[in-house]
Amino acid sequence: MGAQLLLLTRDSESLPSAQRLQLAQSRARAVSDALVAMGLAASRIRVDWLPDANAPMERQGAGMQVVARLSVLSAGAVPAVAPPAAGVAPSKDKAASGAVP
Repeated sequence: MGAQLLLLTRDSESLPSAQRLQLAQSRARAVSDALVAMGLAASRIRVDWLPDANAPMERQGAGMQVVARLSVLSAGAVPAVAPPAAGVAPSKDKAASGAVP
């Protein structure tokens, strides 16, 4: 399967819904880009969840909230055909070729 990543921030961060979604997308993109920069193939990174602009924050432990869920597929896994979440695909200019075990 691979690894599941949760992006967390303090729950004291309270922003308007649209700004919260935009920031979550930027954070997911930054993590994806960092993984690609370390040699992970972009095709192995998938954004599984971003907060709905109208939904309340999802708490994770004391004082933390989830801002995104990502998956890193194992080298032999076949990526799902579903399109990535809007605006969070890793930058193509940083995409690495080949899979890293």
